[in-house]
Amino acid sequence: MNKLLKLRDKIINEFYVKDWREVWFFPQFKNIKGVEKVKGYLGTDPIVFLSINPSYGSYPSPADIFYYENLQQQGFANAHLTDLFKVKIKNDEVDETLANKSELARAIKLLNEELEIIKPKLVVAVGKRHKKLYESVIGNKYPVYLIPHYSQRYNDNTKQKQFRSALRAVKVKYEKL
Repeated sequence: MNKLLKLRDKIINEFYVKDWREVWFFPQFKNIKGVEKVKGYLGTDPIVFLSINPSYGSYPSPADIFYYENLQQQGFANAHLTDLFKVKIKNDEVDETLANKSELARAIKLLNEELEIIKPKLVVAVGKRHKKLYESVIGNKYPVYLIPHYSQRYNDNTKQKQFRSALRAVKVKYEKL
């Protein structure tokens, strides 16, 4: 965990201190009954749940709570939760940020440092919209498994069932590795 804390400090210094850009890391849930065990960014099990970027939504949102509850229920309380981009990006600016080659290269470099610390058996890409990006970023270094996103805009009853089903499939796949 010390290596993760050092990397987090590096990221904070690089983006927040030097550029005054808002960084965000998946926190450990402490104040929500039933999900206090999910470690978030500080999780060290060899499985990574990778999203594209932190949003500007308030935290913890109902979608965040849903995500953490389901991770804990499937035994992923100590999974490493992270984003490709460590800075908050507005939804309508994501495509522009992805097209910025220097920003993308910077994000990939930091993610690779993170993955070297965790050494995952499996990277779970959260959100199927960016399938090709996830595959190109991770390459052949780690197995990648895609699941639907948990966010509010994708989170009606049908999507929640699909998410839960996909997370159960992740558990089966992970246990076989």
